[in-house]
Amino acid sequence: MAKVLEQRASRWPLGFYQTAWVVVLILVSAGLWWWALRPRFQSCAQPDKPDEWLVQTAATLDATVDLGIKIAISLVGAGGALLVGLRATTQPLTMTGKLFLLSAIFAFAQAALAGVFWKSRLATAWLNKCLTHLSSAWMDNFFNASIYFFGGGLMIMLFWVIVSAMTKE
Repeated sequence: MAKVLEQRASRWPLGFYQTAWVVVLILVSAGLWWWALRPRFQSCAQPDKPDEWLVQTAATLDATVDLGIKIAISLVGAGGALLVGLRATTQPLTMTGKLFLLSAIFAFAQAALAGVFWKSRLATAWLNKCLTHLSSAWMDNFFNASIYFFGGGLMIMLFWVIVSAMTKE
């Protein structure tokens, strides 16, 4: 019986802690997406021309999300290049290093996707002449999800760097 379990375990590429990490990452991600997608668009009656401060707020938030999307996509590309090993001078990654890198790529890709969804909702608000939705959960949750995913990716990378620095060669 022990031999059968050992053979099954050897076929599984991840250990218990790595598998638990992946499961937790997926559950947190699914929960954040569920939270961001929950609110629905509410109609509003607004004048044809929104207030100037609302237009400036929309432009500032749009620039923030745009910058986040660009940085997240760049980090996904850089992480993918590291993962594939496009640079011959880098040391090969351990399984734990690959897992941290994949987790960070996963978080940054979702940050970019949440940012794109936020921008599409901003376009919907402009189309419906309802910029007051900038402060509603319908838009705010996607903006926050983008920030949370991006911050999560940075935290994963920071944790990876700390763990890598503390392990002995």
